[in-house]
Amino acid sequence: MASALVWRRGATRPVVIGVAAVLAGTALLAEVAIAGRGVSFAGRCAGLGRPVLHYIGTLPKNAIIAGDPTTIGCVTLVSERPVVISRKLYGVFSSKYLSVARPRMFAMIDAYFGDSRSKILALRRRYGADYLVVQAGSLVGHTAGPRWRRMAPSLGSSGG
Repeated sequence: MASALVWRRGATRPVVIGVAAVLAGTALLAEVAIAGRGVSFAGRCAGLGRPVLHYIGTLPKNAIIAGDPTTIGCVTLVSERPVVISRKLYGVFSSKYLSVARPRMFAMIDAYFGDSRSKILALRRRYGADYLVVQAGSLVGHTAGPRWRRMAPSLGSSGG
């Protein structure tokens, strides 16, 4: 990293800006250097597990993967395969994108947790899903897992 600072007699602002820039650059460089600590994306993406992510990586590059949106996000990073929708892809900041992402998310949830094979087949027809990854234990019981509970919308303080 290189930093240049122009200083004139009596001018304190360039010194402060220069020092702040050097400190910010040093902090960024340190963060990048230690962020990985030798751990691969697969090691940090524990949602699906390393063997599943490795297997998905052996599938054709154009294979579209469907699965629980709260845990499937690492497939795009580790296995380098597209997904139908994930929590990472659902960061909606545009109403135009919301009109695309929301139906996709609902279709994924209906297929994954639904009671009909036709909903799974609809993922294939509408979004090209080639594979559906189902995690052991994810469909047991009648309550949402901890990853889903954290995504629940807040009811606010209205008490209703």
